[in-house]
Amino acid sequence: MKPKRNARRKSKPTAPAPPAGQAQAVARRAPPAVLSAQRKWLFSALALVLTPAILLAVLELALRVGGCGYPTDFFLRAEVGGQRVLIENRQFGWRFFPREVARTPQPCVVPEKKPVGTYRVFVFGESAAMGDPEPAFGLPRVLEALLRERYPAARFEVINVAMTAINSHAIVPLARECAQREGDLWIVYMGNNEVIGPFGAGTIFGAKIPGRRAIRATLALKTTRLGQLLEAGQRRLQRGGRPQSWGGMEMFLGQQVGADDPKLRAVYEHFQANLSEIVALGRQAGARVIVSTVASNLKDCAPFGSLHSPSLSGDSLAQWQKLYDRGVEQETAGQHREALDSFQQALRLDDRFAALQFRLGRCHFRLGNFAEARRHFELARDFDTLRFRTDSRLNEIIREQIKAREAEGIFLVDAEQILVRQSPHELPGDDLFYEHVHFNFEGTYALAQALAEQLERALPPAIANSSGRGAAWLSSAEAAQRLGFVGWSRSQVVEEVLRRLQSPPFTQQLDHGERLRFWRQARGQLESEVQPAALHQAVEVHRQALARTEGDWLLRDNLGRLLEATGDYAGALREWQRVRELIPHYPNVHHELGNLLDLQGKSAEAEPYFRTALRLKPNFVGAINGLGLCLANQGQHDAACAEYARALAIKPDFAAAHVNWGLALASQQRRAEAKEHFRAALKLNPDSPFAHFNLGRALSLEGAVEQALRHYLRALELKRDFVQARYTLAVELVRLNRGAESLPHFAEVLAAKPTFAEARLNYGMVLASLGKTAEAAAQFRETLRLEPGNPAAQENLKRLGAGAAQ
Repeated sequence: MKPKRNARRKSKPTAPAPPAGQAQAVARRAPPAVLSAQRKWLFSALALVLTPAILLAVLELALRVGGCGYPTDFFLRAEVGGQRVLIENRQFGWRFFPREVARTPQPCVVPEKKPVGTYRVFVFGESAAMGDPEPAFGLPRVLEALLRERYPAARFEVINVAMTAINSHAIVPLARECAQREGDLWIVYMGNNEVIGPFGAGTIFGAKIPGRRAIRATLALKTTRLGQLLEAGQRRLQRGGRPQSWGGMEMFLGQQVGADDPKLRAVYEHFQANLSEIVALGRQAGARVIVSTVASNLKDCAPFGSLHSPSLSGDSLAQWQKLYDRGVEQETAGQHREALDSFQQALRLDDRFAALQFRLGRCHFRLGNFAEARRHFELARDFDTLRFRTDSRLNEIIREQIKAREAEGIFLVDAEQILVRQSPHELPGDDLFYEHVHFNFEGTYALAQALAEQLERALPPAIANSSGRGAAWLSSAEAAQRLGFVGWSRSQVVEEVLRRLQSPPFTQQLDHGERLRFWRQARGQLESEVQPAALHQAVEVHRQALARTEGDWLLRDNLGRLLEATGDYAGALREWQRVRELIPHYPNVHHELGNLLDLQGKSAEAEPYFRTALRLKPNFVGAINGLGLCLANQGQHDAACAEYARALAIKPDFAAAHVNWGLALASQQRRAEAKEHFRAALKLNPDSPFAHFNLGRALSLEGAVEQALRHYLRALELKRDFVQARYTLAVELVRLNRGAESLPHFAEVLAAKPTFAEARLNYGMVLASLGKTAEAAAQFRETLRLEPGNPAAQENLKRLGAGAAQ
C-alpha cells in the first residue's frame, strides 16, 4: 500500500523528545512569564524615580556644557609661567552669601603638585586669621617668615585659606577640599563669626540655625548647576530686600542676640560638631592639626550692643537707669570709687547689660583692681548682643575638644590665655589689637610665635634636625622688616582703621571718642614716615626683603604702591608688571597698572588694564571708577559719567564716584550739577578731603572765595600731604592780597614736590612783593633751572635788578 503523501505534507514535524528528566523543565518554560504584583510595583517605583533622575542629570549636564552657573571649589586649576597651579576661586563665597555681598579669598598661586621637600601648611579661619585689615602682614605671612628664618634649609608653604565673614559651616567643605591638597599641617583659628556668619543666630545671609543636615543639603544643592539656577530665580524675586554691596559690620546692627537667647545653644552645638569634623578631616588626610583658642580686645573695646534682662521692667528698670546714669556722671568726673558703688547697685538689679559690665571693668582698672577688671571685661564681651567676638563658651568648646590629644597629632594653642599673659596687667587691649578682634602687628607676631613653637613639635625629624637651624626666632622688629611693614605701611593701616571707626557699629560704642583720639594720635605720630626721606628708606627695606624672597608678589605689590607714593612711576610700573607675571589673575594689579598709566597721561594705554580688571572682577567699583577717570581724560565725559553711575548702583555710599562725576560735569561747564555731586560726596563721607577740595574750587569759581578757603583748610586737616589743595589754597590767598599767609603753604608744597616749577615761580613772586628780593631771586633761578627759558621767571628776575640777583 502506497503512503499518503498529501497527508504527510500537511502534518507538522515532530520535535525530538527531550532527554529523560527534562520534560518537566520544558513544560515549565512553555507558559508566558507573568510578573507578580510586588514586582510590578517595584518596577513602577523605579521608573518613577529613575526617569526624573535621568532627566535632571541630563539637564545638569546641559547646564554645565552651556557654561551656566559657577564653580564652588575653593581652588581652581590654572597655568602660570608654564606650571600647573591652583588659584583661588573668587566665587567660592557664593555658596554661603548672596553674591552681591560675598567676600572673596585672598589671591594665591599654589603648585598643584606639592614640590618635593616642601612642608605645606594651611591656615583656616575668618578675617582675623586672614590678616585683616592688611593680609600682607597677617598671621600666615608672619608665620612663614618665622619658619623660613628658623629653618633656612627647609622649604615652607603657608597657604592662607582664611576668609572674611565665613564661619565653621563654610570651613567644613573647605577643609574637605584641602584634605586632597597634600597638607602637612593644618592651623585652625576660628570662632568670631559663629553667631553672625552663615546659618548663625544673628546672620543676615539666610536661614538662622537650621539643622546641620539641612545646612549640608543646602550647600550640596548649591554645588549643582540646577541648584544654582533655582537660587538665581529666588534671588531675582527677593532683589528688592537685599543689600547691593558689602556694608561691613554695619549690616548686622539689627541682629542682636542676648546671652540667654536659646538659639545660642544650637550655635554651640554646631560649632562643636563642625570643629570635630574639621579636625577629623585633617587627620584622615595625614596632616597634623593645631587648633587655637580665639583672643579678643577686652580693655579697649566697649560692647557693640546691650540688652536688659527680660525680667527687668517697670520700677526696677527706672531704678536701674537712675543708678547707671549716676555712675556714668561720676565716672566722667573721675570719681571712680563712687561710680563703682553706683554701678554695683545697678548690677544687683540687672547684671546682663554689657555696657554696665564694661564700665565696671574700667572703674576697677582705674582703681588698680586688675583681676576684677578682667572678669568684668570678659562678661562685657560675653553679654555683647552684637556678637562679633568669640565668647567664653566657644573657647571652652575648643579647649574641651583639643586638649591632651598630642599623641593623636592634634595640638592646642591657647592663644587667648597666652596673649592675656603677654598684655600689661593681663588685659589685652590696643597693645595687641586694632579694634575688636583684628591684630596689630605686635599681636599678629605674638600669635604667630605661639603657633610656630607648637608647630615645631609636629615637624618631621628631617626638618626639625636639619642643619643650619636658627638659634632663635626672628624678633617682631625683624619680622616686620622681612615683610616690609615699615612706617609707611603702618600709616596706611592706621588710615584704614580710622576709616572703619567712623562707621557703625563702632560709632555707637561708649568709648568711641577715646578710640578715635587714640588712633588720630597714632596717625600724627606717623606723619614723619610719609615724608620723602622716610619713603626712600622704606623702599630700601622692601628691596632688601625682596633679595631674600624674589618671588614674593605681595612684597612687590606693596613696593609698587610705595614707589608710586615717592613719584617713581617708572619703578612702580616695573614692579606691578612683575606682579602681573607672578599672579596674572589678580584684578588689583591690572587696576594699579591702569591707574598709574592714566596718571602719566597715557589714558588710551591704561584703558585695557581697567577692562581686564573688570573682566576678572565685574563688580570692582575701584576699577569702574578708574575706568571712568580714564575715559574722562580721553574727553569721553558722557561715557565716564555712565561708569560713575554704574559704580554708585553697586555701592551707593561710594563717595569718590560722586567726586569724579562732579569733575566730569565741571569740565563740561555744568557747574551747578557738579557742585551737587560734591555735596553728595560730603554727605556720604564728611571727611573726604577730595570732596572738600573740589567743592572749594566750585565755590571759588562762583566768587564764594571765603567759603572755598574753609573747604581747602578742611581738606588739609584731613590730608596734610594733599599738595594740590595746599597749592590752590596758597594761590587763593595771594588773590585775596594775603600773600604773607600763603608763604608757609608754598614752602610745604615745594618741600613735598621740589620740581614743581609753577609753584616756585609763584612763590618767588610773593616773596618779591613782600620785599624779600634775595629769596625771590633764588626761586626764579631754580624755576629757570627746571624750565630753561621760562619767560615769566626771566622777566621777574630782570625786574629785581642785578644787585638783588647777586
